[in-house]
Amino acid sequence: MPYIVAALILSILGFITGHVVSRVMRLQKKEDISITFAVALRNTNAALVLAIGFLPELAALPIIFSIVIQQTLAAIMGKVIFKEN
Repeated sequence: MPYIVAALILSILGFITGHVVSRVMRLQKKEDISITFAVALRNTNAALVLAIGFLPELAALPIIFSIVIQQTLAAIMGKVIFKEN
């Protein structure tokens, strides 16, 4: 359970940080979207490959939770933050 909460918090903070930074920089909407998703969607797939290759199987569990949460939040945030006016 703590892994899920940590992954959720990190994912949400990634979206918020990316969006706030792009707003502070006064970027256009296209750049805002790009920066937000680039900051929020970290390379968890590479972490999963490394965990499976070099660590015990259970070490991959938090990464799998993170990937599922991250991708779900990406779909939600795309609709919430960048909804059409």
